[in-house]
Amino acid sequence: MPGKRAGEKGSCRKKTASKRTSSEQRFVDAREEQLDRWQERHPRSRRSAAQHLAAPGTKRRAKSAARRTTKPRTKRSGSTRTRRAPT
Repeated sequence: MPGKRAGEKGSCRKKTASKRTSSEQRFVDAREEQLDRWQERHPRSRRSAAQHLAAPGTKRRAKSAARRTTKPRTKRSGSTRTRRAPT
């Protein structure tokens, strides 16, 4: 497919550089840089394994905020029924 690298799959062609806006071009450049850095850290992984990465320039949520939950309710000891006196 013209416009694709040798190992790339899929039939969708990337937008040509001449038709991109300046903001699109900045994003594409930042993404390429981000993927290159990721590949340096993960040398034996496929490039497609980096699909979990957030868009470049976005802030991540703090991990502690994601883990924070409400306290679980504790059961009261004993039954809620009233007990009868032994006869």
